[in-house]
Amino acid sequence: MEAHDGFATFRFRSLADAERLTELISQNLPPARKATVRLTAALAAAGCAKPDGISQITATNGIVDLGHLDVLHALRLWALLGAGPAADRFDPEQMDWQTCHDLAHQMNDIFRDACNGPVSITADPACSTCTSHRPDRIALGFISAAQALHLAGRIEAATA
Repeated sequence: MEAHDGFATFRFRSLADAERLTELISQNLPPARKATVRLTAALAAAGCAKPDGISQITATNGIVDLGHLDVLHALRLWALLGAGPAADRFDPEQMDWQTCHDLAHQMNDIFRDACNGPVSITADPACSTCTSHRPDRIALGFISAAQALHLAGRIEAATA
C-alpha cells in the first residue's frame, strides 16, 4: 500500500486478492450503507440510475436518503413497481407545477408498499428560472435501511 495526498493505493498480486478485499469490505459495511449499495445496483439494472436521472443515494446515521429522480425516471420506476395504467396519464414533456405535485401524491401509495413502511415522496418542480438547467424532479425522501432493502428486493424482482 502507498499513500499520496491522503489517498491509499493498493497493489494486489492477483485479481483474487482484490476480490477477497472487496468481499471483506462489503461484508462489514454498516446496514444502511449495504442497503444503499444494493438499492443503487437495483436502480441501475432497472434503468433508473442514469447520472442525470437520480442523485446519489446516501446513508447517514442509519437512515437512507433516496435523493431525487427526474420525472422521466420517476415514471419508469413507478410503472416498474406496479403503477400500471396510472403512469400513462403523466407525460414528462407536459409536466407543470401541479402535475408534478399530482405525480408525487400518486406515487406515495405504491412506494409505501414497495418500501414496506412510511415514505415521504414530494414534488420538486423546476421553477421558471431553473427549467433551463434542471428537470422537474420527485424527492423520494428518507427511509430506514430495512425499507431500502425491501425496495431493492421489489425492484430486483420486477426486473428479473
